[in-house]
This record gives sequence, structure tokens and C-alpha cells, in this order.
Amino acid sequence: MTWYDSPGIERTAEGSVQVLRLLGDWTRDLPLELKRRASLLLSEDIRGPLVLDLTDLKFLDSWGEESIADLLQRVSDTGDPLAWVCDKVRSASYEGVRQALVRRQLAVAEFPSRTEAVASLKGPA
Repeated sequence: MTWYDSPGIERTAEGSVQVLRLLGDWTRDLPLELKRRASLLLSEDIRGPLVLDLTDLKFLDSWGEESIADLLQRVSDTGDPLAWVCDKVRSASYEGVRQALVRRQLAVAEFPSRTEAVASLKGPA
């Protein structure tokens, strides 16, 4: 039994909106091979519109926060619309991500649910 949940990304689409759901632990204390794998997952060519769903993260430290902010920055730089989801129960856990976005002067819409985030990027029906 390990002390961590391997980081992972589940990629799906809801219509024209891509959804990335981050899973497990995103921490600098992961074994080197898992950190490499996590970094590779986040460095894939990802185009928007994109919703980044953080509701299934187990643990997040500054390494994970910066990795997430890097991904959001890359998508934002393409001009594609994006949003991210963090549940209200653990909202304070995502403060580091918010601060990393502020340091980058990056405004990303934040939603309490995946449904709301996807709807915001789909636009009017």
C-alpha cells in the first residue's frame, strides 16, 4: 500500500467542450517517475474550450498548483475559452491555484460544478 494516490487525468468531451478531470495526489513528494508522468499528462497539446475539473483531487501542494496554473496559462495563450471547477466544500484548498493565476495575471472563470462550467463555455443553445 502506498501513501499516495497516483496522479491522473481523465479526458472526456461534452459536445465541443473538452473536460480534464485531475485525480489523485499532485504533490512534489511523489516518486520522481510519477511526477514525470503527471508533468507529461499536463504538457499534452490541449485545446479549448476546456474545463479543468479539480473536484477529485486528493492532495495538492505548490508543485501541483503551479503545474495546474501552467496548463491553464498554455490554454489561455491559445485564445481558447476555459474554466475550472472546484467544489465549495474544499474551496480553500484551491487558494494556491488562485494565487498562481493572479501572479500570471490570468483570469479564469471558476465554477462550483462541472455542469455549470461546461454550460458557460457552450454558450447559448
